[in-house]
Amino acid sequence: MPRCFVSIFLWGLLMIGGWRCSGDRPAPPDALRIRLAGEPDGLHPLLARSTYSWQLIDLLFQPLLQFDPESLDLVPVLAVASPEVRPWNDAATTGLAYTFEIREAARWDDGTAILASDYVFTLKCIFNPLISNIFRSYLDFIRAVEVDPDNPRRFTVFCAGDYFLARVATANFEVYPASAYDPEGLLAAIPLADFLSEATAAALGDRPEVQRFAEQFVAPERRREAALIRGSGPYRLVGWEAGERVRLTKKSNWWGDALRLPQLAAYPEHLHYRIVPEVRTAIAQLKGEELDVLSNIPGRLYGEYREATGWAEGYDWYEVPQLSYYYIALNRKKTKLEERSVRRALALVLNPTELIEQVMYGSAVPTIGPFPPSSAYYHPDLKPLDYAPERARRLLADAGWEDRDADGIVEKDIDGRREELRLTLDISTGSTTGEAVGLRFREAARQIGIAIDLRRTGFAALAERLRSGAFEMSYLARFNRPGEVDPQQDWYADRQRGGRSNYSGFGDAAADALIDSLRHCPDPERRRRYYHRLQALIYDDQPVLFVAVPQNCIAVHRRFRALISSRSPNYFPARFGPQHQDQPTLSNLLSNNHTFYHATKTISCR
Repeated sequence: MPRCFVSIFLWGLLMIGGWRCSGDRPAPPDALRIRLAGEPDGLHPLLARSTYSWQLIDLLFQPLLQFDPESLDLVPVLAVASPEVRPWNDAATTGLAYTFEIREAARWDDGTAILASDYVFTLKCIFNPLISNIFRSYLDFIRAVEVDPDNPRRFTVFCAGDYFLARVATANFEVYPASAYDPEGLLAAIPLADFLSEATAAALGDRPEVQRFAEQFVAPERRREAALIRGSGPYRLVGWEAGERVRLTKKSNWWGDALRLPQLAAYPEHLHYRIVPEVRTAIAQLKGEELDVLSNIPGRLYGEYREATGWAEGYDWYEVPQLSYYYIALNRKKTKLEERSVRRALALVLNPTELIEQVMYGSAVPTIGPFPPSSAYYHPDLKPLDYAPERARRLLADAGWEDRDADGIVEKDIDGRREELRLTLDISTGSTTGEAVGLRFREAARQIGIAIDLRRTGFAALAERLRSGAFEMSYLARFNRPGEVDPQQDWYADRQRGGRSNYSGFGDAAADALIDSLRHCPDPERRRRYYHRLQALIYDDQPVLFVAVPQNCIAVHRRFRALISSRSPNYFPARFGPQHQDQPTLSNLLSNNHTFYHATKTISCR
């Protein structure tokens, strides 16, 4: 079977929007089979933390606006269009007002219309003091929501100040149906204003109806029982066998089909997700044509199989730049990691260049911070640290860490006790990249007298350790959405006000003030300078070890015309159409108004 390789010089975000060689293949089966590397932690948008969960949630629930995987622009989903924007002010506040209208065709599973009251209900859930979630800190600028008395689908969100991502934040979270998630109407009589006001929100937690609602909302069965998971998306949950598979089926007469819009397209009738932690097992299933989609293929295996004959010719192979990064969080609240010298010594032996070459086989690029190297606000003057074990040894010695008993591990007297510099690195089970990075990092650290124990754990246990702070080091991945990034969630020192994912404990009041300035700066050039200052602070403090910005290596069965994107999770199964559909031409791909960054790609087609 012929192969074709098309080299394309792309500028901006590289999108491979599904262009492939056509083939004379029969129509695909009605089920698309996809590998999940780990167990989802629930299908509940406000409570889910796992990337495995969000791959499914995006198919079950919908926001007002969503980043289109092809253009990376915000496009209307539940909303008719982008919001109307106007200034507003009252006696104490000035800001912007965003007016949305929900599509008349939009329906919940029971056939009832999706209304502004569902958006208001979702905000009540987000700001409920008894429901912990990461969305609250992104929406703390909302002051009120006013529903049009003549149109229950039209409403205005009043936002204080000039938060630079207000339009995105007010529209890009999943909307819940009030009738399904509050069937008793426990929150119906409580004004949204009581939830939005700091003066009254805390007291709501003492009200019996709020307590009862929160207990029902966070109940375990709400996370995984098909009858209790209700959204507006094209699919519904029909089965979940723990550790084995999750099955979604397209809803009959789904409201989005009639509109024939690309952002609402949903082609496969069934989506079967197989939970396969071990990549070798997943590869075996790919070879046996038991899987249609396999992502995050290790670089070495990807290179080997992409060039293979036989079974591999039945798949198309993609390398996709991701809007994400791999890193190792260092818990600065642990005594041994309080010292910057220890954190810097670890950074000096991590050796990202070798990890990219030997572990990721070139399918990644180095980074100095949490923002995409391709972005306009990436700090151009900071460079990744070189591998420097001698310098690392000197840093440890200067801080009092010495190998006094000649056992190869340095020690230090801390609070009257002699402590070895022994640390534990948590790695999610099934993360082959994390495992390989951990093994090489352990060996490199041993050369400078630091002992690292690897602790392999399931995602739920790992997430709980992160939330409680019961960890020393943890290998993690962070996925960013397109456009500018709000650093508050990951880098704000005040975790109650926003830094809920600041697991390392980075920052202080001054760093928080810098983040506040960035978030409320309307001028892009000034914001860029704030981004640079924040990156310099992170670079100097070394609260985490930045490993790499990866590329996702993906195989898709040629029975399907895939939609591949740099937006996480890099493939969009609802928009996988039959291979016999008309294919876009290369000229159409390059003229499709994409925003590109400088990159060179080879698309392998068979």
